[in-house]
Amino acid sequence: METLTQIHETLKPYYSYIALAAAWAGFSLAWWRHRREWHNKEFLGQVNFTLNLFGDTLQMRTLLELDTEKVWPNRYGVQLLRTAAKCTNLKDPFIRLTKAEDRDYLPAPGNLRALGRFRSA
Repeated sequence: METLTQIHETLKPYYSYIALAAAWAGFSLAWWRHRREWHNKEFLGQVNFTLNLFGDTLQMRTLLELDTEKVWPNRYGVQLLRTAAKCTNLKDPFIRLTKAEDRDYLPAPGNLRALGRFRSA
């Protein structure tokens, strides 16, 4: 116990510096992760709900952009989405869930109001 007291007394004047360094280390780690995801074009933690119009040209309008944890409030749903997203490619860019019970985790367009962003008409 004396050893812990000595360590505490020795570090006491430096606690604010240690806390500041830990905060900057956390900010740096978060920045580095986001930068790596941007560089690798990995946006697996983000879901965009878009309105696509096909006519003479393709027009896309993002209606809603949310974190996957807000759309699927459990790990199983998020894992389904991430696994399916990793299977996409340029020739087949659509996320496909083969099992009907897995598709039940997807919110229906009418249920987007439940996510708190849309009002009923």
